[in-house]
Amino acid sequence: MNLSIKNVPDEVYEQIKKTAVEQRRSLNAQIVHLLATEAAANAGFEERAGTLCRSTAPDVKQRSVDPRRPGALMAGLRRVVVDSSVVLKWVLPEAGRSKALALLDEYEAGQTDLIAPGLLMKSAPRTLKAMQARRFDPVDARVGFRLLDLRRPLLVDGPARLRASFELSILHHLSFWDSVYLAFSIDKRCDIVTADRRFRSGAGKYYPFVILLGEEL
Repeated sequence: MNLSIKNVPDEVYEQIKKTAVEQRRSLNAQIVHLLATEAAANAGFEERAGTLCRSTAPDVKQRSVDPRRPGALMAGLRRVVVDSSVVLKWVLPEAGRSKALALLDEYEAGQTDLIAPGLLMKSAPRTLKAMQARRFDPVDARVGFRLLDLRRPLLVDGPARLRASFELSILHHLSFWDSVYLAFSIDKRCDIVTADRRFRSGAGKYYPFVILLGEEL
């Protein structure tokens, strides 16, 4: 059978064109509606979460790891490791959020360098997605992720510390992921701030530099 457009009757061809135009208009309208809905949701999420619509401090994006000294920051500031339990409070309306934002304020004001292993931007979004299934609609989750990506601490890549992390998890009965942050802070020789009381309780008795969010640094 020859299905060439040349064999389609004029009235059918015109109907196809008309239908295609209508579908295109409908799709454009849906896109406009979706963008408007997402914009409204962005504002609503910010309001519900109490998130300040602020830009990062001008120098934050310029702070980076010195390539000549792996693991050493170029900015000569106090360094503090933060885990995902703290970072998620920057974008979610949770208990202790004001304390987490105070730490973020120090970071954006150039008073402190907040650092984390690259794992952070794998574990935090996963937790955000899991919470979305129970507490947020997909639009709110997308906004939360964008804010998280905007305000993330400095991610310091380096050799994998998997063996050390595994040994720490066995030795102190910690989750493997908590042990990754602990091994990272030991390697960087700086305090780690967490909002996870179980992690603080399990590791703090052996490592006093594991600090619960809100405690004096």
